[in-house]
Amino acid sequence: MGSMIAAEFFKLRKRPMTWWMLGIMAAVTTITFTVNYQLGHHSSNATRVRDTLNRTYLPQGVHTAVSAATAFWGILVVIAIAVVVGNEFQYGTIRTQLAMGLRRVPYILAKAIAVFLAGMIGLAIIILFGIGLSLLLTVVDGKTVQWSGAFGQEFWQGIGAELLSTVTRFALALFITLLARQVVAGVAVVLGYTVLEGTITSILTGFGGGWAKAVNFFLTPNQRAISYGLDRSQPFNKELFSPLVAAILLAAYAIIFLIVSIIIFNRRDVKGAA
Repeated sequence: MGSMIAAEFFKLRKRPMTWWMLGIMAAVTTITFTVNYQLGHHSSNATRVRDTLNRTYLPQGVHTAVSAATAFWGILVVIAIAVVVGNEFQYGTIRTQLAMGLRRVPYILAKAIAVFLAGMIGLAIIILFGIGLSLLLTVVDGKTVQWSGAFGQEFWQGIGAELLSTVTRFALALFITLLARQVVAGVAVVLGYTVLEGTITSILTGFGGGWAKAVNFFLTPNQRAISYGLDRSQPFNKELFSPLVAAILLAAYAIIFLIVSIIIFNRRDVKGAA
């Protein structure tokens, strides 16, 4: 298994897609800090100046770096797994590789593990890049470099919520891609769900009662429930699951999608996409 994961890492490093995705995340982070910095120095609103500069300088700049890095990370990881797995079907290379004696379950697990680990490494790199930008701007403006509170509970709980939510969507994308044997299916279904989820949540919340509580089984509300410092006094937030229950539910979804994906891949023919 280790050698298979290493081989997938090698292929990911050689894919232009990997570097384009890393570049997109770096660009978003750069734009985020640049906009905050410029607003902080050119806005006529004193409150906006204070807030935007606080988000730019340390220690709050660390949280800005995380927010910017995760803005598109979940989407990009979903696209990555759909492309890596779906292209094997569409180009017919999967039949050749399995014919060489590779076992199915380790084969698909190696791809999934490699892509998600590569995504986590990319996320860490961009977060460090954003923290570097924040440090640079803090020093350039002659402000005191402060790290106190930058890596506290809010930092780790926010990253944990993002990882759990993304791994669930990641597993769903893997499941749909293996089911349809096409890249576009894995991407379209997950992104479509992400877009529609907000609308459906608003509608069910408007109905009230049991309908409103049903949104607790969606992905984003559980990611929100895990978030640090969530104001539970708000009508919507007070109905959310506790952080522990929300985390268990997201993990359970991811495991179910992964198990079903393995079963499908292990039982179906490996011909190219129909």
